[in-house]
Amino acid sequence: MKHRIQVALPVYLDGVFDYFVEGNLPEIGVRVEVKFQSRSLIGVVWSHNSNANVAENKIKSVLDVLDEEPVLSKSNQLFCENISSYYEHSLGEVVQLALPVNLRKKTAAKLEKEKVYFLVQNKEEIKTNPSAKQQTKIFDFLDKNKKIKTSDLNTNNISASSLKTLVNRKIIAFTEELKIPGLLQGKQQEAAKTLNVEQQRALHSILKQSNTFICWLLHGITGSGKTEVYLQLMSQIIASGQQVLMLVPEIGLAPQTIKRLQQRLAAKMVVLHSAMTDRERTQAWLAAKKGLVDVVIGTRSAIFTPLTRLGLIVVDEEHDLSYKQQDKLRYHARDIAVLKAKQLQVPIVLGSATPSLESLYNVQQQRYRLLSLSSRAGNARPPAWELIDLRKVPQQAGLSQPLIERMRLHLNRGEQVMLFLNRRGFSPALMCYHCGWLADCKRCDARYTLHQQLGKLICHHCDSQRTLPLICPACQQADLHPLGIGTERLEQHVTEQFSETAVIRIDKDSTRKKGVLEQKLRAIHTAEPAILIGTQMLAKGHHFPNVTLVAVVDADGMLFSSDFRAMEKGTQLLIQVGGRSGRGEKPGTVLLQTCHPEHPQIQLLLKSGYQGFAENELSTRKQLALPPYQYMALFRAEATQHDQVKQMMETLVQQFKNQLQNVAVSGPIPAVMFKRQGRYRYQILIQSDRRSSLHQLIKRLREQLNTKKGRKLARNVRWSLDVDPQEMV
Repeated sequence: MKHRIQVALPVYLDGVFDYFVEGNLPEIGVRVEVKFQSRSLIGVVWSHNSNANVAENKIKSVLDVLDEEPVLSKSNQLFCENISSYYEHSLGEVVQLALPVNLRKKTAAKLEKEKVYFLVQNKEEIKTNPSAKQQTKIFDFLDKNKKIKTSDLNTNNISASSLKTLVNRKIIAFTEELKIPGLLQGKQQEAAKTLNVEQQRALHSILKQSNTFICWLLHGITGSGKTEVYLQLMSQIIASGQQVLMLVPEIGLAPQTIKRLQQRLAAKMVVLHSAMTDRERTQAWLAAKKGLVDVVIGTRSAIFTPLTRLGLIVVDEEHDLSYKQQDKLRYHARDIAVLKAKQLQVPIVLGSATPSLESLYNVQQQRYRLLSLSSRAGNARPPAWELIDLRKVPQQAGLSQPLIERMRLHLNRGEQVMLFLNRRGFSPALMCYHCGWLADCKRCDARYTLHQQLGKLICHHCDSQRTLPLICPACQQADLHPLGIGTERLEQHVTEQFSETAVIRIDKDSTRKKGVLEQKLRAIHTAEPAILIGTQMLAKGHHFPNVTLVAVVDADGMLFSSDFRAMEKGTQLLIQVGGRSGRGEKPGTVLLQTCHPEHPQIQLLLKSGYQGFAENELSTRKQLALPPYQYMALFRAEATQHDQVKQMMETLVQQFKNQLQNVAVSGPIPAVMFKRQGRYRYQILIQSDRRSSLHQLIKRLREQLNTKKGRKLARNVRWSLDVDPQEMV
């Protein structure tokens, strides 16, 4: 018997597509293989309805039904539909992103199993040959661990053939258990800490209304014990039989988060992040879907993990830009986490020492509820902030003499010092002093960054690389010099100045190899005197009790930008960096090196803290009609041919700028970096004081581009639509 179904497919076209299926009607939410145009695609059965306008003779048949049970529940489907609608993105592409990579193929959606071996005879009754070392090793392992998993064999150098011999002798038997890669079992080795009054109030407020949706903004200064509130809250939710989803902005924060959770929670946990293999991620995803884990920890894409018993979502460092996807479906994980919590009627906690202005605005509008932690936990005190005026003191390789003297003072006391510079590499430019030549990237409006340890010039925008030249390509003179400083150059200079002290550098370049980041963090936690050098990887969420001096090497680099959000992001980063100082018993100090000590934002930060800055910035945004007081979308387009992309954008502006009275369409304007990866880039800014009007216009824009005329206009042009853009560059 033929059934007519609708399938969501990973194509840019909107909607779902009709297909016939022979035999039994597949459940909604299972994957199917179908023919779309000339391609074979994997889609998801979306409904048992059909489009009456599609003639039966034009409907193709499903090639294969891949699953016996749904990979996406009705709740997950609704979540995908809401995201598709809000971000004006095709449903099928949202569904594809919601599935692990392996489930976008014909891979079976089944959890793997492995053999587990155990003793069936009493150890005293077993006659062993003393010369059989492998058998002795097996018995010793079983004596200590009670069982041996197949995955234990290689890591413990246990012979599979020796195991088989013992099985044949009926000394050992085996069964099969589910194999969940990366499954962590919490050990609950530490007792809960005593909460202060504000922490207790926050915890009790959330628990009192834990059976319904409320978005809580936990605004706690750095070191105020937000994590302790998370832990005690999660413990209660897990004890009630529910699951917890915890989002962290970057993989660098995952190791310390996992360690603390393992020490405190008697729970099964999995971690989802980009460093996992596709197989590992799929297995962890399936385990969460089947309710076999209590806690899922992950970066932004973990928000798509299906949890059947979800009782709480925690978004740590909710202000962080890493939660915003910057290509394809440009979703914000924090915002769709709130959407998910509302849909499932569970509480969500957004935590930060420097909440986003959007979240503070939502508190003002009574959409979110504010919980404040205004003092540091335990005996720790907030650090003292000081300025170093670089106009008045000598400096070398980014370090002023007063900073070097303060570093020696803290190191001589057995403490640790952190130097923050948000610029990796040796130097951001290479220049010929003879003719003025600069090493420019031919594919981007940017200069190559010098990576001296690699002996290469690398563009951080398109990743093109070239060998470091020995002579100037323009004048043939050997007079090439680095301009500016990066973390690599800073490390070299600090090592020369403090040869007797350990120097630990943490940035993307120094932690590429697996396990290196964890190794460096362990070295820091020994609390031995050391100088830590790093980018924002080192600034976010880490707890280093022996760091008592933090220095921002180039504070001015955070103050000047064409992006209206730059001041907010720069201030947040300064406070997050400064918050690494004095988190233990010893008092901390933060030094800002600047050529503009009188800058109003620096003065406001020192006098009024983040709260004063946020109030002032919100007032400015309101006067200028900028988010969160206006709704915004950014239409971007790029092409290898300049005239082609410019003509397309001008045509669209003319067509849409006067369509809706309360929607402003501005542009097209060249992007701040006009040429990137060999493509010329233009932008159209769309603004409105009504979200419904904004969406009405951008929906029309997408529909136009999906017509035959629109596709012709956009031929060879790559375009994207960014709702609620976080970066304007």
